[in-house]
Amino acid sequence: ANYEFNKLDLESSKILSDKLGFGTESVTEPMTLAEIYNQGDNNNKSIA
Repeated sequence: ANYEFNKLDLESSKILSDKLGFGTESVTEPMTLAEIYNQGDNNNKSIA
């Protein structure tokens, strides 16, 4: 089975972001779940 997860609409993206503790300031357009959950990630982390 294949599953496809499209972007959440703007309001849903803001609600989920807020519930996860990221706030809504950075949500200005529809976002995927990955984009919402990874907002706080620092791209300079090493995988050690």
